[in-house]
Amino acid sequence: MKLGLVRIVSERLVGVQYFESKFQRELGEELIIDGKKWNVGVIGESRAEIIGVLNGFVSKQNSIVRKQNKRDDRIVNSEFNKIMREAIYSIENNL
Repeated sequence: MKLGLVRIVSERLVGVQYFESKFQRELGEELIIDGKKWNVGVIGESRAEIIGVLNGFVSKQNSIVRKQNKRDDRIVNSEFNKIMREAIYSIENNL
């Protein structure tokens, strides 16, 4: 049985892997591999099919992370610009 395993920590996708099981598995079933919990996220007929779906998961997760990083960068840049404007204003008024 060909499986795509996903590892989720704190509602974030932290890992995916292809896995072949000798036993029947169900979606959502937990497996422990090397002491880490993995969930069955995909069941398919071929390795290529499973890997394609797993790559889609990773792509979507990366897109979410990039959006969050851009938003965080905008906030940081806004605060930095505010501090710089205040510094320039105080320098100009002291001269």
